[in-house]
Amino acid sequence: MRRLRWLTLVWPGLPQLWFAGSWTGLALAVGFAAVLNLAIVTSRLWTELLSPESQMLVWLAAGGIWTASAALSARWVAGLRLSGPQAADEDLFNAAQNEYLKGNWYEAEVALNRLLERNILDVEARLMLASLLRRTGRRDEATTQLARLSRTDGVERWQLEIARLKQRIADDALAPTRSVSEAEEESEPANDSPVAVDRSNNTSEAIQQAA
Repeated sequence: MRRLRWLTLVWPGLPQLWFAGSWTGLALAVGFAAVLNLAIVTSRLWTELLSPESQMLVWLAAGGIWTASAALSARWVAGLRLSGPQAADEDLFNAAQNEYLKGNWYEAEVALNRLLERNILDVEARLMLASLLRRTGRRDEATTQLARLSRTDGVERWQLEIARLKQRIADDALAPTRSVSEAEEESEPANDSPVAVDRSNNTSEAIQQAA
């Protein structure tokens, strides 16, 4: 993972897009691709489209974007926390978990987003956020979070819970006329909550509690 985060610097916007799913990163990556393609096309294929001076300006623009992005992204990547949860995060995580189990979705989401701002590689926080989004009917956002989670180091021990959550999202999509809560009452045990976890003792075992 440490080597991978530095390899992402080769393309502008890729670090932010890959690790954080940032729309800004996506826009930068697409914009750089457009400028680079324009430079290649006008200097190698359709050279009559632009004057030599304009072609040079396009290449300079591409080089400037790459250089500036590499410098800024290097600082951003250097600040990534690749270690596990820190002691300072535990109170906030426990608060998010308690709100989740009470069904206080807004309060839980705020706490989980704060955790992910501190450490975007917090596997348990992102898994709980994906489950929360699914329970509030935001299936596309939940799927996006699971896709990011699949690229996170340390996710291997949560494969069963991730697969179960993906299946529930798929089941929800097949029954759009029912609310998530109604579907769960029919198909899920009342004590099945795969994302309420106890990590105070560095354990990955799920706590089976009602959500």
